[in-house]
Amino acid sequence: MAAYWIDYRNMADAAFQGLGCNKIAIENSEGDWSGYGRILLDFLGIIGSDKDSVVQQNYQRLLGTYRSETEGTPDCCIEIERGNLIADGLPQVWTRTTLIPKSANLYHVQSLPFQVEFLEGERIRMCLTGPTLLDGPVDYHFFKI
Repeated sequence: MAAYWIDYRNMADAAFQGLGCNKIAIENSEGDWSGYGRILLDFLGIIGSDKDSVVQQNYQRLLGTYRSETEGTPDCCIEIERGNLIADGLPQVWTRTTLIPKSANLYHVQSLPFQVEFLEGERIRMCLTGPTLLDGPVDYHFFKI
């Protein structure tokens, strides 16, 4: 497996070096995804918006522990870390995974083809959805406790 990822990295680096257009390489080991996004927007000449501040204000109501509606699925929690919304304990998702905002209530799960949606009501519900992977279908529902 390690050899696979080394080869993959070498191929990706070679492809990047071979590109004959303007490009940018971002060292991302610090996990500052908001900062990297700003660097990309600057590189592309896109003026930032107030979306980030609006989304971060929205985070507060989403924070907390969520209980699964399916018996046997552990609780998970939503937290803020370095300005990013973090999900910890979601099924089929790595621990402490960043949620990337698409809108005030809809988030992409970083590095996976999953989405998390928060639904308003008597209490906040959270739905994790995505395509079927090795562990089966991704369709989980939680409520904030």
